[in-house]
Amino acid sequence: MNRKGLFYSALVVIMLAPIIALTFTYSESMKGYGREIGSLVRIKSGFYFLDSITQDVDRSVDIIGKRCILECINHVTKEGVGLDSSEDAIKELFTNKTLNGEKAEIVNTTIYDWINRSKDIAKKRGFILNINITDLHISMYDSFHVLFSFNFTIELRDKDNVFSFEKSEIKNVPVSIEGMEDPIYLLRTNGKVTNKVEKFEGNFTELITKGTGGNEWGTGESVVTNNPYSVDDREEKILVIDSADDSVVNQFAGVIAKSNTTTIDVPYLIVPKLNITNNTMTVVDGDNQEVWNIGGLYEARENSSYISGDGPSFLDRLENKLTNSYPGKGLESLVNKKEFEESGLEVSERSNVDYIYFNTNSLNIYKVKGMGDYFRIDEDDLDTYGVNNNLKYV
Repeated sequence: MNRKGLFYSALVVIMLAPIIALTFTYSESMKGYGREIGSLVRIKSGFYFLDSITQDVDRSVDIIGKRCILECINHVTKEGVGLDSSEDAIKELFTNKTLNGEKAEIVNTTIYDWINRSKDIAKKRGFILNINITDLHISMYDSFHVLFSFNFTIELRDKDNVFSFEKSEIKNVPVSIEGMEDPIYLLRTNGKVTNKVEKFEGNFTELITKGTGGNEWGTGESVVTNNPYSVDDREEKILVIDSADDSVVNQFAGVIAKSNTTTIDVPYLIVPKLNITNNTMTVVDGDNQEVWNIGGLYEARENSSYISGDGPSFLDRLENKLTNSYPGKGLESLVNKKEFEESGLEVSERSNVDYIYFNTNSLNIYKVKGMGDYFRIDEDDLDTYGVNNNLKYV
């Protein structure tokens, strides 16, 4: 074989390689092929176009799906009532740009608009594209994602019949609800309090250290210093110091020290090692001889951030339900009662767990050391929020 023949053989192999790779990537049937290099180029171009379409459908579903969910939240906010069926409402918006038969305000594109645009692009490139989406189903993927599931069938043909391609698969596209307004807050407070879905990460509470101490318990933000006189608002702070050797330590909400040479009248703990960092919401429990970091619980209450739990799923919240239709995919947050009061709402002593707080049923509840008079936690959620027997009290 001469050099020219070797060159063309190598070129054919190079051009066939991606086609073979893409063929194995999909479960499809391919009909027709060309023997000339021009036909191979055309086939390769078709495969790449197909690959871009199958990737773009996920992106498009995510974009359109988010708008559908936002449209539902907007509708609930304006009407002041929950949806009859959040699944049906999202499906109607996704396929028709309407909600209860009325034109949507936010949703300006349906999945079928995307299909038509894809067909136009294919036509300009000399392809004939057919896409069918059937059996659309809306559900919860997990606590923080709504699932769009459907049968996806695609057929791509070259207008000159160089090749034809067919593929069918079940698409499952999770759409995040993080950053969206929680409908249950809007509905249960008559729009006076809103809350965006932000996921809580980390531990609610943490046992930092043990030691010997007394004088009940105290709480505040930790201040690590050997110069206690430099600290302002001492009555709100927990002093962390090497040696408590001056009566000024009794001006703090609590003291953690490695040693002491003066009498300590406030809650305190003498510990072998000062492993407490600055600016941490801390509980010094002298009687139980423990130091706790409650910063996570404090932050979760202040920000009303969310965890996966037994509360209603996001789709249930769109329907103003306080029960969960999707076991294992529920959502819950801690309401900030102080914010409620500042918004002119009457504050209840029920648990701060949102779906329990918004319910009228009363559960066994406890106060939590360091969380203030506004905070309550129900018995069923003590472990969920890291509140052990020494942190709870009546």
